[in-house]
Amino acid sequence: MNKKSILVHLFVMLHLLSFSQTKQIKDFNCFTGDAYGKVTGSQNYFFNQEDEVLSVKIVGRTVVIQKYEGYELLQQGKHSYKELPKGAIVLDVFNQYDRYYLIYEIQEEGQLKLISREIVFDSGELLGQHEISKVDAKYQIELFYSQKKRKILAVFKDLIEDHINYIVLGKGLDVESKGSITVNNVLSYGVNSKGEVFYVSTEYDLTIKDTKRNREEMVLRP
Repeated sequence: MNKKSILVHLFVMLHLLSFSQTKQIKDFNCFTGDAYGKVTGSQNYFFNQEDEVLSVKIVGRTVVIQKYEGYELLQQGKHSYKELPKGAIVLDVFNQYDRYYLIYEIQEEGQLKLISREIVFDSGELLGQHEISKVDAKYQIELFYSQKKRKILAVFKDLIEDHINYIVLGKGLDVESKGSITVNNVLSYGVNSKGEVFYVSTEYDLTIKDTKRNREEMVLRP
């Protein structure tokens, strides 16, 4: 086959490919919804149920909740709640057992409180606050989750002394168990769907020669 024949075949193939792509583009439908005011928060969370989308955005001390139709992204409703207390730190917004929660920490009167507020998906309503737990203000809070967030581990680290307390939250964010960890050098934590708590730490064996390998040995403890 000479060069001229190769060029002719190549041209035909490109033409057919271009035609097929043009046909696909013609069969594609694009929908746009009506314009609505843009809201961008320092923290943004999105959830969906069937053909509806819920967004929760934290803008300063204001919680902005927007509801959209899932196909054309038409805004169905918008609520602004200027209700977060001064100094509140939003830790997360999440879905547990098809219920939605905003959870934050706040220091008040020398205590560190862990607070939750439920969000109603259908209406976008932000319900009243529920105090989950409170400790001395010297603690720092971290959250860890099991699969599908069926269990939530709240770890309270003492910033002054090397001491750690924890609680495990179940359905409805009810406290199911409490405990403490006295081991030093804890690197990470975990909780499973049964509510069992795990942590990873380094452990030194004084009977073994001090080497870099021994110092970095990882131990998983329940």
